[in-house]
Amino acid sequence: MVACEGKTKEELYKKAIEWINKNYNKPSEVIKAQVENDYIRFQGISADEIYCSNNIVKVCSNIKYDIEIPFKEGRYKFAVLGLENNGKDLRGIPHWGKLNFVNSWTHFKKDGEVRKMYQDAINNVSSYFNNLSKSLYDYIYNLNESAEKDNW
Repeated sequence: MVACEGKTKEELYKKAIEWINKNYNKPSEVIKAQVENDYIRFQGISADEIYCSNNIVKVCSNIKYDIEIPFKEGRYKFAVLGLENNGKDLRGIPHWGKLNFVNSWTHFKKDGEVRKMYQDAINNVSSYFNNLSKSLYDYIYNLNESAEKDNW
């Protein structure tokens, strides 16, 4: 949950729609569902290859994500609903494959420690979503460049 003192759910919803419109190339294709002043669900793809595994050779790919933002008076939630990485199957054909960081034996050992080969992936993906969430928050309070451009 992200607290936004003094902001109504209508203001938060409006700012989130503006933020998506300014930060995504095709906002009408990115927004997958919305109920005015209640929630937005959208899908994006990272511009950079941030999901990296480092076994013998370091392999990186983009991620595709689904985010839902429900709004309440003075707060919203920034929830990542789904993740996929852009990899290749055994035949070398590119495809999107689901990623699961929750209860994942692939990424974590039994004791919960991140497997060494996925440390970059966990750190990069986590940082990516923290920065994306902060970008929205900063936009709501006119603290970032795209919000400041409105005040000419």
